[in-house]
Amino acid sequence: ADRYRSQLAAIVEGSNDAIVGLDRDARIVSWNAGAERLYGYAEAEALGQSVSMTVPPDRLQEFDMLPRRILQGEQVRHFETVRVARDGRRTDVLLCVSAVKNAAGGIVGISVIAQDISERCRLERNLRESAQLARDRAKELEAMLEAVPIAVFIARDPGCRFVKGNRAAHELLGVPAGENPSGTAPEHERPGYRAYRNGVEIAPEDMLMQQAAATGRAFFGIPSTIVLADGTERHVLGNAAPLFDADGKVRGALGVFVDISERKRAEEEIRRLNENLEQKVQERTRELERSNEELESFSYSVAHDLRTPLRGINGFSAILAGEYADKLDAAAQGYLRRIQVATVRMGEVMDDLLALAHAGRAELQRREVDVSALAQAVAANL
Repeated sequence: ADRYRSQLAAIVEGSNDAIVGLDRDARIVSWNAGAERLYGYAEAEALGQSVSMTVPPDRLQEFDMLPRRILQGEQVRHFETVRVARDGRRTDVLLCVSAVKNAAGGIVGISVIAQDISERCRLERNLRESAQLARDRAKELEAMLEAVPIAVFIARDPGCRFVKGNRAAHELLGVPAGENPSGTAPEHERPGYRAYRNGVEIAPEDMLMQQAAATGRAFFGIPSTIVLADGTERHVLGNAAPLFDADGKVRGALGVFVDISERKRAEEEIRRLNENLEQKVQERTRELERSNEELESFSYSVAHDLRTPLRGINGFSAILAGEYADKLDAAAQGYLRRIQVATVRMGEVMDDLLALAHAGRAELQRREVDVSALAQAVAANL
């Protein structure tokens, strides 16, 4: 018996847990090394003291309850609580409280074993905080997805039979919120829209998310047309990527689709305007060609009609200069010379007019022009 008690005492003393023996009045009668480390009191300081010195003020009701339960024959195991050390440091502990009995079975004291679980509690708190943070972030992401005007779908099964989408996704497909928008949904859940690519209807299993899940490949910028149950057409650009589990197996797919119907309508309007503009340009070109033809005809007519009287003026002025020069005074001879110069210039003008009419048909040639010299020449002719 003595040997057994010695072994038991050695086990108690060597335990990392705080093992404290109390009398029926909850006064300390034994205090191992683990208790010294946990509470900061030496054995000599603790013996004879009430164990309430290790109980925080906010836990005194708990202190009154536990000994009473033990003295009534109960046993308290795995009771998580908080204890306070000599320096005020609070420690999370796991208590195992049981009765100490004599040979006759009477309760003569209480055994309290306290295990320091502060590290475990810290990890649990961190896990709870991380989980709460993850939930908060998930709610934020969900709110963000609901707010964005881009359709986002997610399928969590390889066949993409069950798909969830944000508000924009359900609006895009004309499917009420909460209903399954998957094209490969079970028959009784399948929505009424149809999808087309290059004018050919797409089979449900060939839709973009289903293809991403089936092939394990991502697709980007794939155009298609969605026809709703009421006949409304919507043009979209779609991206889809597979989702993988920890083993690298496809577990679903993610799809993002942008409604480009307005852009398509704008492109069609621009195309129509361009066609109208091209038609107007062609009409104006034809009008210009007709105007040029009329100008050329007019120029020929004017040149022809003016040359005959011009020849007459030039001829008669030559007769006057040759046969009657001696009868004309100096002033009259000057007027005659001016008439002859004017007829020559008029002939040049008619030649230039004909050249201008031909210029409308000639190819433009670029060359450098001395504008100053050209201006001086024009001024000299005035």
